[in-house]
Amino acid sequence: IVGAMFAFPDEKPILQEPALRALAGLASASEIAKEALCEPETLSVLMELCRLDDRSTPQQQEMLCAVLSSLYASDRLQADALECDSFGAVAAAATKYWGSERVQDVACISYRNLARRGEALETLMEYNVVDLIVKAMKGYRMSKSIQNNACCALWRIGTGTESAAQKIAESGAIGYIVNAIQTHLDTFGVLENACGALWALIHRSEKLAHQFIGMESGLESVMCIFVVHPMSMSLLEKACGLLAF
Repeated sequence: IVGAMFAFPDEKPILQEPALRALAGLASASEIAKEALCEPETLSVLMELCRLDDRSTPQQQEMLCAVLSSLYASDRLQADALECDSFGAVAAAATKYWGSERVQDVACISYRNLARRGEALETLMEYNVVDLIVKAMKGYRMSKSIQNNACCALWRIGTGTESAAQKIAESGAIGYIVNAIQTHLDTFGVLENACGALWALIHRSEKLAHQFIGMESGLESVMCIFVVHPMSMSLLEKACGLLAF
């Protein structure tokens, strides 16, 4: 598939989207496909072919991010997948295509998957990923997927270094996490990641704790979880942990 893309570079708008869609499906389902894509020569060619330019489309960049997000999900292959500045391509796509919900969605999945390992934190912070996450949360408040993956990414990033927690405090992310709870009170995944993120962040940073306490609707939003989801032990555990600060 990569060879076909390489053989017809002038057919970028026509060929790359279906080719990348095929690669994304293979990478999500097969460890062997992930290994093949992480081969240095293959990844280098792929990233060069898909470089953002005037012929790029949101659909093509969405599929590229989908391929990379699957590679980032592998603890064993994540370091190899970061070669060739692959995450720079994700950040560039997210920055250029703010108006594409699908690009922002798959970019947030990439942030979430990459943040699963502390070794990748430096790369995330180098590209100001917290700002990218907050902008996606702000722009797509009604997207359950974006809010879910964004909260999970912030949770993982915030438990990294003090500087990462400080960056989250400065970004105003706490307000958007609370907004995610308010907007998606019926969605377990969003609530679990939002409460987990708040729990981790306010225990990590005094500044973040003060931000949360100072929010008029912060505690009220969390208390609603006890009413709406009284039988969800996992979610109630996180809500209780959050209130225990």
